Amino acid sequence: MATSAPCEKELFEYTRGRFLLDEASQMARRRVHFNMSELASVAAKSVGAKQCVDIEKCPDGLFNKAYILTMDSGKQVIGKVPNPNAGIPYYTIASEVATMDFARNVLGTPTPHVYAWDGCRSGVGSNSVGAEFIIMERVPGVSLASLWWKLELGEKLKILLQVASFQKRWVEVQFTKFGSLYFAESTSFRGGESQMGVVGNPRFVIGPAVGREWSDEGRQNVQCDRGPWDSIVSYRKAIAL
Repeated sequence: MATSAPCEKELFEYTRGRFLLDEASQMARRRVHFNMSELASVAAKSVGAKQCVDIEKCPDGLFNKAYILTMDSGKQVIGKVPNPNAGIPYYTIASEVATMDFARNVLGTPTPHVYAWDGCRSGVGSNSVGAEFIIMERVPGVSLASLWWKLELGEKLKILLQVASFQKRWVEVQFTKFGSLYFAESTSFRGGESQMGVVGNPRFVIGPAVGREWSDEGRQNVQCDRGPWDSIVSYRKAIAL
């Protein structure tokens, strides 16, 4: 297995920039150590490849590490590992994967296929990788922003209409509760079983909210009502409004 990173340490560190204030703490929130060889092995197995032959780190985001993993077959996938500041452990990644599946398979909107994931339900280090992770499809293409200015008006209109059609599908979905989306099989939160099929599909349930407002500035450690809520009134009470 080869890597395109100039230094193995940089695979786990935040390398996209610096912080003017509280840099040590900011860097620590964006540093995650795990077994890269195991992540590559899991990725290879998830797509039926013999082995991963190359790892390239993507530019750092603020909340996750992402890597392009190339298999001996030539197939490429994305390996994603959340930083400590990504959100509430397990629930954030569990909801992300379920939401992607819902968007792809229920709503029929373009979303990367997830080949494998593990939210370390038993705690960090409870799997062979030593961290939460998602192995997902690498979607080919280029950023729309890089060629938008080159497009004719008619081409831009077609793109906007297509995006609008996706948004229409999203807003037409009705839920009976407020919260975040999960797979029914991956949750054991309060009231979970009573919410089976609330979106017309027994594979999904609504559970605790995992938006950034519930985890930033240390709020992920606060004991509070995170939902799901039956009404907007109960939601507003939970956020003290």
